[in-house]
Amino acid sequence: MNWPGDARRPPPGAWFVSDERIRERLPDRPGDLEAPPTVPLYERTAFREADRGRILELLKARGLVFDNLAPGGILVPDRLRAVDLPDEAVPDGSWKYEVEFLPEKVFLRFVAKEYDVIRNHLSRCFRNQVIWNVSGTDEVRLEAHYSPPGNTRPYILIRSATAQCSVPEKLATRIQVLLDEIYEVEEPKSPLPALVRIGEPEPVPSNIASAPQTRGLTHMNDRALPLLEPLKLFHQIGVKCLKAKRGAFSFKQMAKEGLGQNDRALRAEMIKVSRFFYDYFVKFGHPEKGNSFKTKDDDPAAWPTEKVIHCAEREKSRICEPIGRWAWELTRDWLVDQRVIAPDE
Repeated sequence: MNWPGDARRPPPGAWFVSDERIRERLPDRPGDLEAPPTVPLYERTAFREADRGRILELLKARGLVFDNLAPGGILVPDRLRAVDLPDEAVPDGSWKYEVEFLPEKVFLRFVAKEYDVIRNHLSRCFRNQVIWNVSGTDEVRLEAHYSPPGNTRPYILIRSATAQCSVPEKLATRIQVLLDEIYEVEEPKSPLPALVRIGEPEPVPSNIASAPQTRGLTHMNDRALPLLEPLKLFHQIGVKCLKAKRGAFSFKQMAKEGLGQNDRALRAEMIKVSRFFYDYFVKFGHPEKGNSFKTKDDDPAAWPTEKVIHCAEREKSRICEPIGRWAWELTRDWLVDQRVIAPDE
């Protein structure tokens, strides 16, 4: 498909293709199987709406185009134009999503997937920058630095779009989860990027005295001991994810490797672990959520940043950041205390 405009500097809006434009570029034709062999086979074969749909579905499956929910049509992220990134000091409290290698397609697909929650679409979406807003109040600017100077690794800068202020860790982690999901598909053999805070650390929460790391699961031994086997499985899954340098995993693959009887049984055991930690965090508090812990891990509509383990049916499973990491570390320490595993496991 030949999209209009120069390949390096597409005109504004060139990455949106309406349904009418798609039909112009891929028109219906009746075909003529009786035509002489000198006529190309493409012209002799009929082309209908269903054929056009199959082509679009193939392009969508490869991440080359995306549906535009309103007003319809498709988005072609590779047609986005680049802008000059601002040359200004980055405020403390911003974040870097650092990686060994940052393909453009990771950032472009993030923009396309998040397009429907981005306000003033055309004025905020570029090949190397986007203004992202999903909460209604917190606007952040994401800048893709594909080849930074010196020995600096490529990174996506996450900074406030409205003022010289910090970006909350919860918001930065939410963006990290969205980017990780794309990066795992595009670069399956590469380690996941790291999320690094710029400048001074955030103030210690006032409820840190009752934070999980100062309590430990021994304070709920009556609940933890009956869940010894599920907690061991949770620890083993985390170890495998750490070795693979990925938070995502497959229940089917874990079951094949000897964890649990089958994938459905293993998923059920992990849901037990999640519900145990909900009760734990509600009772003892969590540095980021306090005592208001209500999300269910098997709820596909809930954000992964609000979960221990994302284990909704028919979706990629993962030990979630930051809450799942807290739960895994608590589990590891408790299993060491119970002499179930060695301190270095």
